[in-house]
Amino acid sequence: MNGLFAVPAHLPAGQGSLAGAVTGQGLLALSLGMLFGLAGAAFVEPFPARTRYTGASLGSNLAFTILGGTAPLLPILLIEQTGDTIAPAWYVVAGSVAALPVVARMTKTSRHSMLPDTHRSMEREKETP
Repeated sequence: MNGLFAVPAHLPAGQGSLAGAVTGQGLLALSLGMLFGLAGAAFVEPFPARTRYTGASLGSNLAFTILGGTAPLLPILLIEQTGDTIAPAWYVVAGSVAALPVVARMTKTSRHSMLPDTHRSMEREKETP
């Protein structure tokens, strides 16, 4: 969702006016609100209950470290190399497009037990007359 709002948010923000900056930031805040509303579930769903916190924390912290650590440098580099002040927005769009295949392959686990023996005990109950 953030990829959809990146370019439209950068256009008014780059005009040099307070109203444009507030409009651009508002669009980005709206898209990030939608993203982070679902992020908690998306971070933990791929992992079984036993390793859920470890897997989610390692995955998200490594991603934030690698991508967030380069965040101040990349927009400056992109603007210098391309001369386009909207180049950082296209970087966000590219990242969103790159994430689509991963999101499409995520499995929904809300209807499955995450506890190790629950599935077997539930099947035993079904077999018992």
